[in-house]
Amino acid sequence: MKRIFFLKFCILLLFEVINAYEIRASIRIECDSNPISLILNTEKAFSQSENLVEWAYCYDSFASIKKFKGKGVGNYQLCIYIPSGKGLEGAKIEGLKIPITTAKMKNVKAWLSKDLDTKLAEIDVTNISSSTFKEVRFEKKYDIPNEGIYAGFSFEIIGSSDEENFCLPIAGIPEPGGLYMNIDKSWKNYSISELGVLPLKVLLSNITPHKTAAYLYIPGKQYTAIDSDNTLKGYIISNSTEPINSFSYNVRIGDVDQRGIFDLRTPIPAGLHRKAEVTLQIKSPKQTGEFQAQFNVLEIDKMVNYLSSEKSTEKFINLLKLEEQGVAVEEFTGTACPNCPRGHVGMEMMREYFGDKFVGIAIHQYNSQGDAMYINTSNYAPLKFVGAPMCMLNRKVQMDPRYGSNGDIREDFLYEQKTPALVGLNVTAQWNEKLDGIIVTSIARSYLGNPTLSVEYVLIGDSLTGKGAGWGQKNTYATQTYDANSDPMLKDYYKGGKYGQSVINDYYFNDVALSSSYSGGINKAQPFGTLHEGEEMNNTFTLPLPKSINLKKALNKEQLYAAVLLVDRDGTILNAAKCKIPASTPNVIENIERNDSESTISEVFNLSGQRINTPQKGVNILRRKDGRTFKVIIR
Repeated sequence: MKRIFFLKFCILLLFEVINAYEIRASIRIECDSNPISLILNTEKAFSQSENLVEWAYCYDSFASIKKFKGKGVGNYQLCIYIPSGKGLEGAKIEGLKIPITTAKMKNVKAWLSKDLDTKLAEIDVTNISSSTFKEVRFEKKYDIPNEGIYAGFSFEIIGSSDEENFCLPIAGIPEPGGLYMNIDKSWKNYSISELGVLPLKVLLSNITPHKTAAYLYIPGKQYTAIDSDNTLKGYIISNSTEPINSFSYNVRIGDVDQRGIFDLRTPIPAGLHRKAEVTLQIKSPKQTGEFQAQFNVLEIDKMVNYLSSEKSTEKFINLLKLEEQGVAVEEFTGTACPNCPRGHVGMEMMREYFGDKFVGIAIHQYNSQGDAMYINTSNYAPLKFVGAPMCMLNRKVQMDPRYGSNGDIREDFLYEQKTPALVGLNVTAQWNEKLDGIIVTSIARSYLGNPTLSVEYVLIGDSLTGKGAGWGQKNTYATQTYDANSDPMLKDYYKGGKYGQSVINDYYFNDVALSSSYSGGINKAQPFGTLHEGEEMNNTFTLPLPKSINLKKALNKEQLYAAVLLVDRDGTILNAAKCKIPASTPNVIENIERNDSESTISEVFNLSGQRINTPQKGVNILRRKDGRTFKVIIR
């Protein structure tokens, strides 16, 4: 799902600590359509000249090159972290091989540091040329201390414009320690991002060869259902002098050991820090809760593993049921926002890719005047967006609804979905008797622990359109010419495109928040309170129709939905779901003249004149408060 060609996106500047309420700063980046190949020598890993051995996070045959855009001129530092042990006991660092991607890199320096602040060693790198690895040697050999060490390089981009571009190599599989960058006068840890790693090579000497030496790396928390068979994805990392074809492993969850064997389709070549994706088979505990799991490689090709005692540890979260969560995407938008077509595109992308698990809510609050879909700030949860277009996924971090934190909002959605539903949620909806509101019922069930939950309800409309003031969408892209550097997903909005007008009329709006359980700044829905593990609880709320006559006329009875958000005590959303409101109910929206409060339906009768609670198939007679009646046919 990740588009490579010409995709403009934002890089997250703060991965070190992800705060649920933090605003993610970003810099503009686009992928180069013609990546520079950086060929990595993978032959003779333990027999190179001068007895030096290469150690790197990535040994790919080429690096995927990202191009910085919008922040070219300036100083940059990039590095990796080299851990101690794991087959590197006694190793000495003698030099580095630096990936040079552009001749615009000036004042290049290679360095080592224990803490990223103070340089342990630093040397100038001269005679550089583009698209090569520049080998440098330090003046002396350096040990790898017990706490590990950082190896990196710094450089300056010199030019006459802040738009000076340069290429940065990022490649391979993301891994802790594999990518740190200082691009705005502070260090950020990008190792847990989806970007990849820095293909910097470290030249080591005094390596003690081990025929079989490998350990396992399991990325992130693992979620399982109680007493179930599971397949876990991870990586085996080898420091062996011989290729690896198969290995046996042990997984210890709590105090229970489970063993297995994995055969590699393609052998892992000899070398340092060579890795391959593997799958491990495990049985989850019979109880819910959080468990510490330890993973280690026992034997390699039926020989004892030198690193068999090297255990990676990860948390196991065991649930009553493993179920995908729905993700609430609340978007701040408005018709007077010229950049908001970008948000519309992002929301449509998520709708297409994720179906019912995408609970999109477009909150039209950018402009209170001139937006037919404006919802008063007191009638929706206070989210305090900093600009538009902007969105939050499950109310955690504000980000661009098209580019997200890392170039494509769908990646952020997938990241959010890595956590399954900790609370199950089912939603149903129907019209009330007076046909002036929607009765929504939510059923929640805790799959782990005893959460304390509040609940919010939202009425959503799709395919909204209208004529005249309040329905024209401003569009900044209409003044721009689409070219090879443009976002292809926005092509229709550029000059000459389908929507290439500065104000788009005859436009359809989706995911529009029409009303919610908030009124006067207060959530009127009764909270669930404490939900005990395994317990089901019901909650009901009646959502009103919007009051605006102009907006009521635009509603499509076939495209109304009720959304429910389960909100944790910290304000984040634990699960979200929506359901379509049955269209078999009479379409009072189309059949009632709504010019005053007397238009409310007071009674419903069948053709025999008998009063009935709700409209039925066939002919129904509806009486309004003002005494006037009319017929509605339901097919």
